[in-house]
Amino acid sequence: MRTARVALVIFCLSAGLVAQSARTQTASVHMPAGSKPATDSAAPATDRPSLDATMFDLQRVTVATDSDIADLDVEKWKSGWRTAWLKNGAHKQQAQQVAESLQRNLHDAMPGLISDVQTSRGSVSTTFKLYNDLSVVVESLDALVAQTRAYGKKGESGPLANDYAALSRIRQDVSSYIQVTAASQEPKTKAPNSEEPPGTMLPKKAATRPGKKKTAALDH
Repeated sequence: MRTARVALVIFCLSAGLVAQSARTQTASVHMPAGSKPATDSAAPATDRPSLDATMFDLQRVTVATDSDIADLDVEKWKSGWRTAWLKNGAHKQQAQQVAESLQRNLHDAMPGLISDVQTSRGSVSTTFKLYNDLSVVVESLDALVAQTRAYGKKGESGPLANDYAALSRIRQDVSSYIQVTAASQEPKTKAPNSEEPPGTMLPKKAATRPGKKKTAALDH
């Protein structure tokens, strides 16, 4: 009898394990492939750059650029064989004019435009004004870098080239912000309806003249 009870207990345990295994296999069969647990949640991604971070970066880079331009010693640039055909000091005068124009922009225009963007919380109109002015700065700085490499002292063009690369990157971030923000504010238009709008008159076919057909039949 004792042996029978032990056999019965073992049988019941085995049956329970088999049932549990069957339930596990059934659940795995009905679970879609590649499904994730319910606790996982995918956060929506956004392509719009952080405007606050971009403005902070722009303020930092403009200050560094202004300092690097001030460090240029254009008056001590020498005229080598590259400028032998130019008038005396022409390249120095051009570089000095570009440098002074950049410094005026970085001192006067740029800070106010950055403040306007921050105050308006990134409105498209104020951000676009900043983008236009930043484009002028980037293009002028590119010209100054080229002049410094050609006629300046050794090592003067390196910091300016780094400033140019940083401002170009920031300009791209501002452009991306404007594009994404403007697209999100555009009204969603419905697809054009293929049906004719109410009250539209369809062209009528030309009316036939049965009288002439009968006359023609009688003549034959």
